[in-house]
Amino acid sequence: MAVLPKNKFLAAQHIDFDWPCQGLPKAVHLGNAREFHSNALKRGCQEHGIEITFRPPGQPHFGGHIERLIGTMMGEVRLLPGTTFSSIAARGDYKPADTEVMTMRELERWLTLQITGIYHRRLHRGLGRSPKQAWNQAMKSQAQVRLPHSEQQFYIDFLPYERRIIRREGSRMFNIFYWTDSLTTLLHRSLNVSAVHYDPRDLSRVHVKDRQNEFIDVPPPCRNLRHRAPKKPRKL
Repeated sequence: MAVLPKNKFLAAQHIDFDWPCQGLPKAVHLGNAREFHSNALKRGCQEHGIEITFRPPGQPHFGGHIERLIGTMMGEVRLLPGTTFSSIAARGDYKPADTEVMTMRELERWLTLQITGIYHRRLHRGLGRSPKQAWNQAMKSQAQVRLPHSEQQFYIDFLPYERRIIRREGSRMFNIFYWTDSLTTLLHRSLNVSAVHYDPRDLSRVHVKDRQNEFIDVPPPCRNLRHRAPKKPRKL
């Protein structure tokens, strides 16, 4: 979402606002949480020439700008029906499960509207203008942003993965067997072990790299309806 163009995503969400921010960064600055040390993140950044810089331990002010943004967004989230608040004490007798009104896909659309329709257009005191105006001004001095040569490849490169044996009945992930005839060529290579990339939000397929270093999309052979991709969100 940070790097790729967002036109298709916005269209799928039925959102008319634009979201111009895109392009491969020279570096990403990260905290020290466990997920920022994942093999998928390290491998993806290395593959696309992105330097990783970690925040010095015990010095939270290095992340003040992003923490402020998160605080702003969470302040809006806690106004939604079904909020869990920031703590048990703050929640009191309120029962989120009895008042929830959104699916995860609808919450994603709501958050996108908050970003593109409100946050990007609102005056930012630290910038002295809106974030969208700041981006557009900065881009005037840029000849061209650097984009991945393949959006699909970039997406898969940053997905988590597990090493699995490719068997004749397929590759097993999360108690689901995935198979396509294109995997046949991998059955005869040494040990038959491959990195199987998956999207935790969509288990309708996984991605396996072939001998030519290209990814194969692999669905469950039975096309079990329980593992289909989520439906498009409703208009709110």
